Amino acid sequence: MEQQKVLDITTEKQLRTYMHPLRQKILFELSICPAGMTAKQLADKLGVAPSSAGHHLAELEKLGLAELAHTEVIHGFTAKFYRAADVEVNIHSQSDAGGIHQAMLQNDMSQRVARTGEVGAWARAGQLPDAPLRSSLRSGVMHLTPAQAVELDAWIKEKLSCYSEPGPGTHAYEFAFLTTDLTIWQQLRKTDPPVKK
Repeated sequence: MEQQKVLDITTEKQLRTYMHPLRQKILFELSICPAGMTAKQLADKLGVAPSSAGHHLAELEKLGLAELAHTEVIHGFTAKFYRAADVEVNIHSQSDAGGIHQAMLQNDMSQRVARTGEVGAWARAGQLPDAPLRSSLRSGVMHLTPAQAVELDAWIKEKLSCYSEPGPGTHAYEFAFLTTDLTIWQQLRKTDPPVKK
């Protein structure tokens, strides 16, 4: 099995490209439509101009987050269908993006939590049967040695890579992992804030 590519987002430009609200919506739509979508289909779905969808698709493609899935000739024109690239995105907190980093991550997590809440509301209303992972939020604190943290990180990456491609009968599940070394955080909160170099 081919190892999943990793995109490390370390610069403000990369972060702005990735976290642009319309681009996030495009990536989300592409991620739940593995057969691919054209700029026109995305534009119709998101209520924007096809030229705008095309521009943002090109930016995502340059960053390595979207890729050409296939082409089709439709009414004499060659239509390009794009899909979300099978890539793991790592947004590093030590990037040079300054305060924008936290605001963009909060916005991203807010949208994910909202979708989880919507599915949960339908389930509570009895419109969906209960099922594992249908709408859940798990959080807590784990106590790991540094070696166990490395082992857990490798296990998560392996599992995410195994399940990154759609297959017969599969459903697309959204996920987000937010990790913080709380022992380091406890030590650092007693010190002065870092000075940007």
